[in-house]
Amino acid sequence: MLPTVQKVVSFRQEQNIAYLKQRIGDFSPIFRKIRKHIQFEGRAATIHRHDDTSDPTKFQHATGEMTVRRAAMRAFGLPEVASAYDNVARQFAQQQEKMMIEMMNDVTAKTGNIVNGNGQPLGAEMLLELFEKMEHNFSVDGVWLPPTLWGAPEMTNAHAAAMADPAFQRELGKLLGRKRNEHRRREAGRILAG
Repeated sequence: MLPTVQKVVSFRQEQNIAYLKQRIGDFSPIFRKIRKHIQFEGRAATIHRHDDTSDPTKFQHATGEMTVRRAAMRAFGLPEVASAYDNVARQFAQQQEKMMIEMMNDVTAKTGNIVNGNGQPLGAEMLLELFEKMEHNFSVDGVWLPPTLWGAPEMTNAHAAAMADPAFQRELGKLLGRKRNEHRRREAGRILAG
């Protein structure tokens, strides 16, 4: 048996983690939009909101399991390794997505930013109500930076249909005009450090 070469082991670990992160994003694309989040030391943090309310964050573990039968190890090549890692990434993606949905539901319930369709399909009026409740961001030259909306495929289709409707676009334009002014007031009122 050959001795362990630590540089090779470390390199392989880094590559495995990079592969898992990429595949988690493939199995749950919402995570691909989150560039980076770092939690510094400790197992606790607090979310402070603009209305001076706060809540501790709940940390939860996500795990993935890979089992390789001894008999299968003889024929274990790159396709089998990739398949095993994909299975672990899928487990992580499902758990993290579930935790994120629960957290977002809690946050929106506490802030009152819920738009309840009461079982009705998503339509232009409900989308305008949703956009009205949101805080929007704009580029330096005033161009709207649309939020990331995440939902079932039928909701995505309804959103696309509304965005293609000229009447909806007119109403959205009025709403965004108000939101652009709110954004400018918010930015002008910020205290700059330095």
